[in-house]
Amino acid sequence: FYSLHFCLMKGSYIFTPIIIIFFLFILFFILSSTSDMFLSTSITKIVETFNINQNIAAVTLLAFGNGAPDVISSLVASAEEEGIQFSINSLIGGGMFVTSFVLGAVVFRGKDILVNSSMFNRNLILYLISLGHIILIGIKKKITLFDSLGFIFIYILNILVAFCQGRKSQNIESEKIEM
Repeated sequence: FYSLHFCLMKGSYIFTPIIIIFFLFILFFILSSTSDMFLSTSITKIVETFNINQNIAAVTLLAFGNGAPDVISSLVASAEEEGIQFSINSLIGGGMFVTSFVLGAVVFRGKDILVNSSMFNRNLILYLISLGHIILIGIKKKITLFDSLGFIFIYILNILVAFCQGRKSQNIESEKIEM
């Protein structure tokens, strides 16, 4: 970045942002096409092969695939004392980016989208619980082992509720087919 800004662009505050935004669009395009070709295809094959409910696949396999780079970069950053704060800010900022920008882009691209209210409400409630947990940590100004276990518990609760919802919807669909 520094060589681009100071050497190539000669310190221009007009052209550097334009070039950076252009590169960001290229990187997002490459990342999205790679994800579409490999991650989505692999998850689809796993779901079909093992007959996994799509609800469970979304909150586990897809979430792990999307979150893996965050996990790796956060663990590397938190190896040093000052990196822990960077890691926490990165994770919260990443969550905000995905929730606002990515969700906004998906809805913008798809226009009007009908959502499954029970799944949407589950995700919303558990996301708000996680956010409340983050707010409490901010108020305390300290993260404990209990706090980290709380986040893990919230995620496990999300998986369990998604599993129960998936089973319930499968039972409803099988009853419709039998009629």
